[in-house]
Amino acid sequence: MSDTDAASKHLVARVEELVEPEPDGVQNGNSKVWTSKRRLRADSNKPKFDFEKEDVETLLDELRERGEIVSWFGLVAPATDDHLEVLVENEAMADNPRPMLISQCNMLRQGGVEA
Repeated sequence: MSDTDAASKHLVARVEELVEPEPDGVQNGNSKVWTSKRRLRADSNKPKFDFEKEDVETLLDELRERGEIVSWFGLVAPATDDHLEVLVENEAMADNPRPMLISQCNMLRQGGVEA
């Protein structure tokens, strides 16, 4: 396994640790269903994480292209079918649902690729 593969796996694992599949209607990095790039970059300074701060953006882009995560203006979440469904539910609970995000999540659930 390459260093990049190992870092990607650790980053995905960290995203999964930071989120919960419980919609709360919150549409920012404090939500249960989202984490943020900022938080992941901050985590990279901790010795237990096997990814570098300067690599977070590149790794997230690669993970998004492979369909392992979904991102939305700095927010990050797993792109599993179950979590995508929760993201749609979370948007339905929010004061100002984001139709483009809902559409993106539904497309990903149907096997599409994130734009």
